[in-house]
This record gives sequence, C-alpha cells and structure tokens, in this order.
Amino acid sequence: MKRKKVITCLVLLQEDSLMNDVLEKATYTQKAKDSVLFDDGTYRIRKCKSGNILFNIKDRFVSKSLDFYGEFSPGETQLFESIIKPGDTVIDAGANIGVHTLDYSRFVGNKGVVYAFEPQPIVFN
Repeated sequence: MKRKKVITCLVLLQEDSLMNDVLEKATYTQKAKDSVLFDDGTYRIRKCKSGNILFNIKDRFVSKSLDFYGEFSPGETQLFESIIKPGDTVIDAGANIGVHTLDYSRFVGNKGVVYAFEPQPIVFN
C-alpha cells in the first residue's frame, strides 16, 4: 500500500506595525480599481493573483494586501510551492479567507486534495 504524503501548513499572522505602515501608505492603483468585480461597501470581490477572492474591506492585513497588491504574502506562497507537489494532500489549518488555500489547490492539481479549516467564526461567517 502506497502511503500518501500529508503536508500541514500553519502560518501565524501577527500584527506588524511596519507592515501596517506600508499598507496604509500604499497607493491604490487603477489596475486594482479595474480588478474589482463586486463592492457593496463592506465586502469586495477582486481578481487576485490566486483567483477571484471575496474579502471584508475593513480587514487591516490580509484583505488590505489583496486590495492593494492582488496577493498576500508572496514569499510564503513561493515557499509552499517548492514543498507542495501534484497529488499531495494539504491541510490548511487556520485558512482565514482561503488565500493560500487557492494556491495549494493549484499546486496539488486534480490528483491532490486540500482541506481548509478556519476556527474563527467572524472570519467564515
């Protein structure tokens, strides 16, 4: 019986004043405005690097990065891409709004599987 490799990716996001300062000073570009598919003043759907993502525009970190840059934490994404291979099983514990989850699904392909869990009700409600 062939054993499957299971990769667990856990990222802890801590408030970083430098990151916050950079995001606060970032300029909202025309490209970012053009990529908005839906906006009701609280939630926005935007074409991002990982795919179309729904987020709360009042979030100060993940959503703000998605809104300004169309991606979140590209360095982590590159690291995970070097580890996760087609056919792998990935458990995304603490998936937040699923930004990395979308990338993981692309990395594992049709023969792999990704399980994403977010324990904070305010995030997934």
